[in-house]
Amino acid sequence: MTVDGGNYGDNTDVRPPAADELSSGGFFRIGSGRRRDGREPLKLTLDGVFFVDGGFAGPNQLGAWDQVVAARETYLALAALAREAGETADAQADFFAHVQQLSGLTGGEPRTGYALPPPRRPHPTRSGPDQESIRNYQQQRVARMALMLWESRGDAGAIAVIAAWQNAPGPEPRRL
Repeated sequence: MTVDGGNYGDNTDVRPPAADELSSGGFFRIGSGRRRDGREPLKLTLDGVFFVDGGFAGPNQLGAWDQVVAARETYLALAALAREAGETADAQADFFAHVQQLSGLTGGEPRTGYALPPPRRPHPTRSGPDQESIRNYQQQRVARMALMLWESRGDAGAIAVIAAWQNAPGPEPRRL
């Protein structure tokens, strides 16, 4: 599962365990070192955990905290701009020009929402998450979502949906 809610895979690559891979009792086996076949055991690492109340705990080495906070800020900023855009054609055109710029697209791409290529995901550096790359990635992602709404609902419909993002921001994220 990714920070922005996407999933990798669909379990079609999962097979039942072979006879020599079956557990010999208990819910799971705790052990250390290599498996009998010489392969390293699987290790699950959590970058952090968000709780329902907005609390976050974890090392944030991959930028989970930064991704969620940047996405939330972008949603709320676009919602505020959509509310200001009002109902005039010029203000709506200005709003969508801003969204187009924020999306990282040049404007030469066809206006077909699902054909929009996703922006490149930022990769963590040795010194930790690259804050600027994360912010840019989330701005592009949210702006492209707004462009898809624009395509499917038109100017006024998209403005109304984007403005409503202000009404459901979720809990304020905070580090524990």
